Amino acid sequence: MKRIGLTIAIGVLSAAIISASIQRISVDGKFATSDVIVRNGKTYASIGDIAKAMGMTVVKTSSGYNLVHPGGANMVQGLRGKVGQELFNGKYRFTLVEVVRTSSYKPRFYNSGYDYTPSSPNNEIVAAICRLKNGTKEPVTFDLYSGKNTALTDMNEQSFAAFAGASTDAATRGPRVLPGAAVDFALIFEVPKTAVLKDLVFTTNDLSGKANPDFRISLQ
Repeated sequence: MKRIGLTIAIGVLSAAIISASIQRISVDGKFATSDVIVRNGKTYASIGDIAKAMGMTVVKTSSGYNLVHPGGANMVQGLRGKVGQELFNGKYRFTLVEVVRTSSYKPRFYNSGYDYTPSSPNNEIVAAICRLKNGTKEPVTFDLYSGKNTALTDMNEQSFAAFAGASTDAATRGPRVLPGAAVDFALIFEVPKTAVLKDLVFTTNDLSGKANPDFRISLQ
């Protein structure tokens, strides 16, 4: 497949999947679109029309576009959302359940024996309560705290890394999750009391070595 803006080169797709003519494009016999452009022997059409005919949706990623299967009528498709909304990236479902700002945080999912407190009286703890669900058909082992881009951002263009090591909040940092099952955990941050939070960015590390699209949750 060749991505050019929001078009897709139908000519390079398998003829067994998509049949094309100058007037009409169908997917497995299901009408997709008649809005086509023929150029240099190739047929182009809206990737959104093709995805819809395939029962899929288009998700914008940092490297282009991803066609994913819908995750349900009440889910926000794509990689951006708000607190309480479940996002689906084609493999995994992520929900930022709650954001807690406090001077002392008692872990909910791990018995650390002590509360987490900031290192400076000018700072406070932010706990992002999260749920990560395996949307694949195979068991997956996640490393919850080693995502490349996992961070909080604020309106002053600053970013804050999550606590690691002993100062985490999960039953285990490397849970093995069965298909359809989920793991609950918290990402812990220390930020200035004056910080106006903007987004939570979460990178899913499934130990496969393959990059997964980031989830970005607005905190505004």
